[in-house]
Amino acid sequence: MFYSCCYIIVAVGPSIAGYLQHGWRSPSAGLIAGAAVLMPLALSFAALSISIVSPKRTVI
Repeated sequence: MFYSCCYIIVAVGPSIAGYLQHGWRSPSAGLIAGAAVLMPLALSFAALSISIVSPKRTVI
């Protein structure tokens, strides 16, 4: 799942970053856009891995 999302971002990301750099007239626009996309993705995968590794246990 992670690699599918990563390759989609790699395919589409440079064109979006270039569009944002042109629109904002700032070279940092690509970095901001990358952080805005990758940070929530990384946090969601981290939360998913925590929930898979430590499932809730019931005490009998």
